[in-house]
Amino acid sequence: MEQMDLLMKYTFLFIVILLAIILVFIVQRNKIFKSKYADKENHLNNLLLHLDKILAITDCDGVLQEITPTFNKLFLGHLENEKTNEKISEIVLIKSNFNWENIFQYLAEEKKPIENLELTAYTNDLDYKMILSVFPVFKTNHKIQSYIHIFDKRDDVKNSLHDFGHIEKLTNIGKIAAGMAHELNTPLGSIMLSADYIKQSVTENSIIDEVSKIKNRAEHCSKVVKELLGYVRKAEEIKSVYNIEEIIIKVQRMIASEISKKDIHINILSSINESHIKCNENQIEQLFFNLFSNACYALEKEGEINIKISDEPIMHQIIIEFSDNGDGIKKEHIDKVFDPFYTTKPGSEGTGLGLALCNKIMLEHGGSIGVNSKDSVGTTFTLRFPKVR
Repeated sequence: MEQMDLLMKYTFLFIVILLAIILVFIVQRNKIFKSKYADKENHLNNLLLHLDKILAITDCDGVLQEITPTFNKLFLGHLENEKTNEKISEIVLIKSNFNWENIFQYLAEEKKPIENLELTAYTNDLDYKMILSVFPVFKTNHKIQSYIHIFDKRDDVKNSLHDFGHIEKLTNIGKIAAGMAHELNTPLGSIMLSADYIKQSVTENSIIDEVSKIKNRAEHCSKVVKELLGYVRKAEEIKSVYNIEEIIIKVQRMIASEISKKDIHINILSSINESHIKCNENQIEQLFFNLFSNACYALEKEGEINIKISDEPIMHQIIIEFSDNGDGIKKEHIDKVFDPFYTTKPGSEGTGLGLALCNKIMLEHGGSIGVNSKDSVGTTFTLRFPKVR
Protein backbone atom coordinates (compact mmCIF):
# COMPACT_ATOMS: atom_id res chain seq x y z
CA MET A 1 0.00 0.00 0.00
CA GLU A 2 2.82 2.36 0.94
CA GLN A 3 4.59 1.50 -2.32
CA MET A 4 1.42 2.40 -4.27
CA ASP A 5 1.16 5.77 -2.50
CA LEU A 6 4.82 6.44 -3.18
CA LEU A 7 4.39 5.51 -6.85
CA MET A 8 1.39 7.83 -7.18
CA LYS A 9 3.34 10.68 -5.58
CA TYR A 10 6.24 10.20 -7.98
CA THR A 11 3.85 9.93 -10.90
CA PHE A 12 2.06 13.12 -9.86
CA LEU A 13 5.40 14.90 -9.39
CA PHE A 14 6.53 13.69 -12.83
CA ILE A 15 3.32 14.98 -14.45
CA VAL A 16 3.71 18.38 -12.72
CA ILE A 17 7.32 18.66 -13.88
CA LEU A 18 6.32 17.62 -17.42
CA LEU A 19 3.51 20.17 -17.51
CA ALA A 20 5.88 22.85 -16.23
CA ILE A 21 8.39 21.99 -18.96
CA ILE A 22 5.61 22.11 -21.59
CA LEU A 23 4.36 25.44 -20.22
CA VAL A 24 7.85 26.94 -20.30
CA PHE A 25 8.29 25.63 -23.85
CA ILE A 26 4.97 27.19 -24.95
CA VAL A 27 5.77 30.54 -23.32
CA GLN A 28 9.20 30.54 -24.94
CA ARG A 29 7.79 29.67 -28.35
CA ASN A 30 5.15 32.36 -27.96
CA LYS A 31 7.84 34.91 -27.18
CA ILE A 32 9.82 33.82 -30.23
CA PHE A 33 6.68 33.97 -32.40
CA LYS A 34 5.77 37.42 -31.07
CA SER A 35 9.31 38.58 -31.62
CA LYS A 36 9.31 37.30 -35.21
CA TYR A 37 5.85 38.80 -35.82
CA ALA A 38 7.00 42.12 -34.32
CA ASP A 39 10.10 42.00 -36.55
CA LYS A 40 7.94 41.35 -39.60
CA GLU A 41 5.59 44.18 -38.60
CA ASN A 42 8.56 46.48 -38.07
CA HIS A 43 9.98 45.48 -41.44
CA LEU A 44 6.58 46.17 -43.06
CA ASN A 45 6.27 49.53 -41.29
CA ASN A 46 9.82 50.49 -42.29
CA LEU A 47 9.13 49.44 -45.86
CA LEU A 48 5.89 51.46 -46.03
CA LEU A 49 7.56 54.40 -44.31
CA HIS A 50 10.22 54.66 -47.00
CA LEU A 51 8.10 53.59 -49.97
CA ASP A 52 7.48 56.49 -52.33
CA LYS A 53 4.15 55.12 -53.50
CA ILE A 54 0.53 56.09 -52.91
CA LEU A 55 -0.28 52.77 -51.21
CA ALA A 56 -2.68 51.54 -48.56
CA ILE A 57 -3.43 48.17 -46.95
CA THR A 58 -6.99 47.51 -45.80
CA ASP A 59 -8.79 44.61 -44.20
CA CYS A 60 -11.57 42.78 -46.05
CA ASP A 61 -14.09 45.45 -45.00
CA GLY A 62 -11.99 48.25 -46.44
CA VAL A 63 -10.74 49.58 -43.07
CA LEU A 64 -7.26 51.10 -43.38
CA GLN A 65 -4.53 49.05 -41.66
CA GLU A 66 -1.30 50.51 -43.02
CA ILE A 67 -0.55 53.44 -45.31
CA THR A 68 2.49 55.07 -46.89
CA PRO A 69 3.44 58.69 -46.09
CA THR A 70 2.56 59.66 -49.68
CA PHE A 71 -0.97 58.29 -49.26
CA ASN A 72 -1.20 59.96 -45.86
CA LYS A 73 -0.14 63.36 -47.14
CA LEU A 74 -2.35 63.26 -50.24
CA PHE A 75 -5.61 61.97 -48.77
CA LEU A 76 -5.33 62.70 -45.03
CA GLY A 77 -3.21 65.83 -45.09
CA HIS A 78 -0.91 64.63 -42.28
CA LEU A 79 2.81 65.24 -42.28
CA GLU A 80 3.39 62.33 -39.91
CA ASN A 81 2.42 58.78 -40.86
CA GLU A 82 -0.54 58.55 -38.50
CA LYS A 83 -2.73 55.47 -38.44
CA THR A 84 -6.47 55.70 -38.91
CA ASN A 85 -9.29 53.21 -38.52
CA GLU A 86 -11.44 54.84 -41.18
CA LYS A 87 -12.57 53.06 -44.31
CA ILE A 88 -10.74 53.77 -47.54
CA SER A 89 -14.08 54.70 -49.14
CA GLU A 90 -14.39 57.56 -46.63
CA ILE A 91 -10.86 58.80 -47.31
CA VAL A 92 -10.37 58.31 -51.06
CA LEU A 93 -13.30 60.11 -52.69
CA ILE A 94 -13.90 59.16 -56.30
CA LYS A 95 -15.81 61.11 -58.95
CA SER A 96 -18.46 59.59 -61.28
CA ASN A 97 -20.33 56.44 -60.29
CA PHE A 98 -17.34 54.53 -58.93
CA ASN A 99 -18.35 52.19 -56.10
CA TRP A 100 -15.90 50.80 -53.53
CA GLU A 101 -18.42 48.10 -52.54
CA ASN A 102 -18.28 46.71 -56.09
CA ILE A 103 -14.49 46.53 -55.81
CA PHE A 104 -14.57 44.48 -52.61
CA GLN A 105 -17.39 42.27 -53.87
CA TYR A 106 -15.47 41.49 -57.06
CA LEU A 107 -12.27 40.71 -55.12
CA ALA A 108 -14.10 38.45 -52.68
CA GLU A 109 -15.85 36.52 -55.44
CA GLU A 110 -13.12 36.33 -58.09
CA LYS A 111 -10.10 36.21 -55.70
CA LYS A 112 -7.87 37.88 -58.26
CA PRO A 113 -6.39 41.37 -58.63
CA ILE A 114 -8.07 44.37 -60.21
CA GLU A 115 -5.56 46.28 -62.29
CA ASN A 116 -5.37 49.62 -64.11
CA LEU A 117 -8.74 51.15 -63.23
CA GLU A 118 -8.86 54.74 -64.51
CA LEU A 119 -10.52 57.13 -62.06
CA THR A 120 -10.53 60.70 -60.81
CA ALA A 121 -9.99 61.16 -57.09
CA TYR A 122 -10.53 64.47 -55.36
CA THR A 123 -9.33 65.99 -52.11
CA ASN A 124 -9.25 69.59 -50.86
CA ASP A 125 -11.18 70.66 -54.00
CA LEU A 126 -8.41 69.35 -56.24
CA ASP A 127 -8.77 66.60 -58.84
CA TYR A 128 -6.24 63.86 -59.57
CA LYS A 129 -6.41 61.49 -62.51
CA MET A 130 -5.20 58.11 -61.27
CA ILE A 131 -4.77 54.45 -62.08
CA LEU A 132 -5.83 52.09 -59.27
CA SER A 133 -4.74 48.48 -58.82
CA VAL A 134 -5.94 46.32 -55.90
CA PHE A 135 -4.27 43.02 -54.92
CA PRO A 136 -5.69 40.46 -52.45
CA VAL A 137 -3.36 39.03 -49.76
CA PHE A 138 -4.12 35.40 -48.88
CA LYS A 139 -3.74 33.39 -45.69
CA THR A 140 -2.29 29.87 -45.78
CA ASN A 141 -5.82 28.46 -46.08
CA HIS A 142 -6.35 30.50 -49.28
CA LYS A 143 -8.72 32.92 -47.58
CA ILE A 144 -8.25 36.64 -48.18
CA GLN A 145 -6.93 38.49 -45.15
CA SER A 146 -6.30 41.97 -46.59
CA TYR A 147 -6.03 44.09 -49.74
CA ILE A 148 -3.18 46.20 -51.09
CA HIS A 149 -4.33 49.35 -52.93
CA ILE A 150 -1.77 51.03 -55.22
CA PHE A 151 -2.58 54.42 -56.78
CA ASP A 152 -0.58 55.82 -59.69
CA LYS A 153 -1.08 59.54 -60.21
CA ARG A 154 -1.21 60.20 -63.95
CA ASP A 155 -1.11 63.98 -64.12
CA ASP A 156 -0.70 67.10 -62.07
CA VAL A 157 -3.49 68.66 -60.10
CA LYS A 158 -6.18 69.70 -62.52
CA ASN A 159 -7.08 72.97 -60.84
CA SER A 160 -3.73 73.99 -59.38
CA LEU A 161 -3.07 77.60 -58.39
CA HIS A 162 -0.60 77.84 -61.25
CA ASP A 163 -3.43 77.37 -63.78
CA PHE A 164 -5.93 79.82 -62.28
CA GLY A 165 -4.60 82.76 -64.28
CA HIS A 166 -4.83 80.80 -67.50
CA ILE A 167 -8.35 79.61 -66.68
CA GLU A 168 -9.45 83.19 -65.94
CA LYS A 169 -8.02 84.36 -69.26
CA LEU A 170 -9.89 81.63 -71.13
CA THR A 171 -13.10 82.58 -69.32
CA ASN A 172 -12.71 86.22 -70.35
CA ILE A 173 -11.86 85.23 -73.91
CA GLY A 174 -14.97 83.06 -73.95
CA LYS A 175 -17.19 85.98 -72.88
CA ILE A 176 -15.68 88.30 -75.50
CA ALA A 177 -15.82 85.61 -78.20
CA ALA A 178 -19.48 84.86 -77.49
CA GLY A 179 -20.36 88.53 -77.94
CA MET A 180 -18.31 88.82 -81.13
CA ALA A 181 -19.82 85.61 -82.51
CA HIS A 182 -23.36 86.96 -82.15
CA GLU A 183 -22.30 90.21 -83.82
CA LEU A 184 -20.69 88.37 -86.75
CA ASN A 185 -23.55 85.98 -87.48
CA THR A 186 -25.81 88.57 -89.13
CA PRO A 187 -23.27 90.13 -91.54
CA LEU A 188 -21.93 86.70 -92.48
CA GLY A 189 -25.44 85.56 -93.35
CA SER A 190 -25.90 88.69 -95.46
CA ILE A 191 -22.58 88.09 -97.27
CA MET A 192 -23.58 84.52 -98.19
CA LEU A 193 -27.05 85.61 -99.41
CA SER A 194 -25.51 88.42 -101.45
CA ALA A 195 -22.99 86.02 -102.95
CA ASP A 196 -25.79 83.68 -104.02
CA TYR A 197 -27.71 86.60 -105.54
CA ILE A 198 -24.67 87.80 -107.52
CA LYS A 199 -23.96 84.26 -108.81
CA GLN A 200 -27.52 84.06 -110.14
CA SER A 201 -27.38 87.56 -111.65
CA VAL A 202 -24.15 87.36 -113.68
CA THR A 203 -22.92 85.10 -116.45
CA GLU A 204 -19.18 85.83 -116.49
CA ASN A 205 -17.29 82.82 -115.18
CA SER A 206 -14.49 84.93 -113.67
CA ILE A 207 -16.99 86.88 -111.51
CA ILE A 208 -18.83 83.68 -110.51
CA ASP A 209 -15.51 82.10 -109.45
CA GLU A 210 -14.57 85.10 -107.31
CA VAL A 211 -18.02 85.26 -105.73
CA SER A 212 -17.79 81.50 -104.97
CA LYS A 213 -14.51 82.14 -103.16
CA ILE A 214 -16.17 84.90 -101.14
CA LYS A 215 -19.02 82.59 -100.18
CA ASN A 216 -16.62 79.76 -99.22
CA ARG A 217 -14.64 82.10 -96.97
CA ALA A 218 -17.84 83.38 -95.39
CA GLU A 219 -19.04 79.81 -94.79
CA HIS A 220 -15.73 79.00 -93.13
CA CYS A 221 -16.08 82.05 -90.87
CA SER A 222 -19.65 80.96 -90.05
CA LYS A 223 -18.35 77.50 -89.12
CA VAL A 224 -15.76 79.05 -86.80
CA VAL A 225 -18.45 81.18 -85.17
CA LYS A 226 -20.72 78.15 -84.63
CA GLU A 227 -17.92 76.08 -83.07
CA LEU A 228 -16.87 79.02 -80.93
CA LEU A 229 -20.43 79.44 -79.67
CA GLY A 230 -20.62 75.70 -79.03
CA TYR A 231 -17.46 75.86 -76.94
CA VAL A 232 -18.36 78.86 -74.78
CA ARG A 233 -22.11 78.28 -74.53
CA LYS A 234 -23.41 76.79 -71.30
CA ALA A 235 -24.52 73.18 -71.75
CA GLU A 236 -28.21 72.45 -72.08
CA GLU A 237 -29.53 70.77 -68.98
CA ILE A 238 -32.03 68.50 -70.76
CA LYS A 239 -30.69 64.93 -70.80
CA SER A 240 -32.42 61.66 -71.56
CA VAL A 241 -31.40 58.03 -71.92
CA TYR A 242 -30.11 57.09 -75.40
CA ASN A 243 -28.41 54.12 -77.00
CA ILE A 244 -24.93 55.41 -77.80
CA GLU A 245 -24.52 52.97 -80.70
CA GLU A 246 -27.65 54.35 -82.38
CA ILE A 247 -26.31 57.91 -82.05
CA ILE A 248 -23.01 56.86 -83.68
CA ILE A 249 -24.85 55.21 -86.59
CA LYS A 250 -27.02 58.32 -86.99
CA VAL A 251 -23.93 60.57 -87.22
CA GLN A 252 -22.34 58.12 -89.67
CA ARG A 253 -25.33 58.62 -91.98
CA MET A 254 -25.00 62.40 -91.62
CA ILE A 255 -21.46 62.35 -93.03
CA ALA A 256 -22.08 59.57 -95.57
CA SER A 257 -21.12 61.79 -98.53
CA GLU A 258 -17.71 62.63 -97.04
CA ILE A 259 -17.10 58.94 -96.29
CA SER A 260 -18.05 57.83 -99.79
CA LYS A 261 -15.76 60.43 -101.41
CA LYS A 262 -12.70 58.80 -99.86
CA ASP A 263 -14.09 55.26 -99.87
CA ILE A 264 -13.57 55.00 -96.10
CA HIS A 265 -14.63 51.76 -94.43
CA ILE A 266 -16.37 52.07 -91.06
CA ASN A 267 -16.59 49.10 -88.70
CA ILE A 268 -18.71 49.27 -85.55
CA LEU A 269 -18.22 46.40 -83.12
CA SER A 270 -20.14 46.16 -79.85
CA SER A 271 -19.42 43.49 -77.23
CA ILE A 272 -22.35 44.44 -74.98
CA ASN A 273 -26.13 44.24 -75.25
CA GLU A 274 -26.90 47.40 -73.27
CA SER A 275 -25.07 50.58 -74.28
CA HIS A 276 -27.38 53.23 -72.88
CA ILE A 277 -26.15 56.52 -71.42
CA LYS A 278 -27.90 59.61 -70.06
CA CYS A 279 -26.97 62.49 -72.31
CA ASN A 280 -27.93 65.52 -74.34
CA GLU A 281 -28.41 63.96 -77.77
CA ASN A 282 -27.43 67.07 -79.76
CA GLN A 283 -24.16 67.43 -77.88
CA ILE A 284 -23.20 63.77 -78.29
CA GLU A 285 -24.03 63.99 -82.01
CA GLN A 286 -21.75 67.05 -82.22
CA LEU A 287 -19.01 65.13 -80.38
CA PHE A 288 -19.05 62.19 -82.80
CA PHE A 289 -19.46 64.49 -85.80
CA ASN A 290 -16.18 66.16 -84.79
CA LEU A 291 -14.44 62.80 -84.33
CA PHE A 292 -15.67 61.52 -87.70
CA SER A 293 -14.63 64.78 -89.41
CA ASN A 294 -11.13 64.63 -87.91
CA ALA A 295 -10.74 60.98 -88.91
CA CYS A 296 -11.91 61.67 -92.49
CA TYR A 297 -9.44 64.55 -92.73
CA ALA A 298 -6.59 62.30 -91.52
CA LEU A 299 -7.43 59.41 -93.85
CA GLU A 300 -6.45 58.88 -97.44
CA LYS A 301 -8.57 56.87 -99.83
CA GLU A 302 -9.69 53.43 -98.60
CA GLY A 303 -8.83 54.20 -95.00
CA GLU A 304 -10.57 52.63 -92.02
CA ILE A 305 -12.46 53.88 -88.98
CA ASN A 306 -12.97 51.25 -86.28
CA ILE A 307 -15.37 51.86 -83.40
CA LYS A 308 -15.39 49.40 -80.50
CA ILE A 309 -18.09 49.62 -77.82
CA SER A 310 -17.54 47.78 -74.54
CA ASP A 311 -18.20 48.26 -70.85
CA GLU A 312 -16.32 48.33 -67.56
CA PRO A 313 -18.60 46.57 -65.04
CA ILE A 314 -16.62 47.61 -61.97
CA MET A 315 -16.59 51.30 -62.88
CA HIS A 316 -20.06 51.12 -64.50
CA GLN A 317 -18.80 52.76 -67.67
CA ILE A 318 -19.46 52.48 -71.39
CA ILE A 319 -16.11 52.58 -73.21
CA ILE A 320 -15.85 53.62 -76.86
CA GLU A 321 -12.59 53.30 -78.76
CA PHE A 322 -12.73 55.45 -81.90
CA SER A 323 -9.76 54.58 -84.14
CA ASP A 324 -8.48 55.49 -87.58
CA ASN A 325 -5.45 54.22 -89.50
CA GLY A 326 -4.36 57.64 -90.72
CA ASP A 327 -1.02 59.40 -90.35
CA GLY A 328 -1.39 59.75 -86.58
CA ILE A 329 -0.55 62.70 -84.35
CA LYS A 330 3.06 63.67 -83.80
CA LYS A 331 4.46 63.47 -80.26
CA GLU A 332 4.97 67.22 -80.00
CA HIS A 333 1.25 67.79 -80.65
CA ILE A 334 -0.37 64.97 -78.65
CA ASP A 335 -0.54 66.86 -75.33
CA LYS A 336 -2.17 69.90 -76.92
CA VAL A 337 -4.96 68.40 -79.05
CA PHE A 338 -7.68 69.27 -76.51
CA ASP A 339 -6.48 72.85 -76.00
CA PRO A 340 -8.86 75.52 -77.35
CA PHE A 341 -7.73 77.13 -80.64
CA TYR A 342 -4.88 74.65 -81.10
CA THR A 343 -4.80 73.08 -84.57
CA THR A 344 -2.29 71.60 -86.98
CA LYS A 345 -4.62 72.07 -89.95
CA PRO A 346 -4.07 74.91 -92.43
CA GLY A 347 -5.68 78.20 -91.39
CA SER A 348 -8.55 77.87 -93.84
CA GLU A 349 -9.46 74.37 -92.68
CA GLY A 350 -9.02 74.19 -88.90
CA THR A 351 -10.57 76.16 -86.07
CA GLY A 352 -8.81 74.47 -83.15
CA LEU A 353 -12.11 74.02 -81.33
CA GLY A 354 -13.36 70.60 -82.48
CA LEU A 355 -11.52 68.42 -79.95
CA ALA A 356 -11.69 71.10 -77.25
CA LEU A 357 -15.47 70.97 -77.65
CA CYS A 358 -15.37 67.13 -77.48
CA ASN A 359 -13.48 67.34 -74.19
CA LYS A 360 -15.94 69.92 -72.83
CA ILE A 361 -18.94 67.76 -73.77
CA MET A 362 -17.42 64.66 -72.13
CA LEU A 363 -16.73 66.55 -68.88
CA GLU A 364 -20.30 67.90 -68.86
CA HIS A 365 -21.56 64.31 -69.12
CA GLY A 366 -19.40 63.05 -66.25
CA GLY A 367 -17.08 61.20 -68.62
CA SER A 368 -13.60 61.56 -70.05
CA ILE A 369 -11.79 61.44 -73.37
CA GLY A 370 -8.19 60.41 -73.96
CA VAL A 371 -6.02 59.99 -77.02
CA ASN A 372 -3.31 57.57 -78.06
CA SER A 373 -1.54 57.93 -81.38
CA LYS A 374 1.42 56.57 -83.30
CA ASP A 375 2.97 58.44 -86.17
CA SER A 376 2.10 56.80 -89.53
CA VAL A 377 0.01 54.11 -87.74
CA GLY A 378 -3.15 55.83 -86.58
CA THR A 379 -5.02 57.46 -83.72
CA THR A 380 -7.41 56.13 -81.08
CA PHE A 381 -9.70 58.28 -78.97
CA THR A 382 -11.02 56.50 -75.87
CA LEU A 383 -14.29 57.82 -74.47
CA ARG A 384 -15.69 56.78 -71.08
CA PHE A 385 -19.35 57.47 -70.31
CA PRO A 386 -21.17 56.72 -67.04
CA LYS A 387 -23.44 53.75 -67.72
CA VAL A 388 -27.15 53.96 -67.00
CA ARG A 389 -27.95 51.48 -64.21
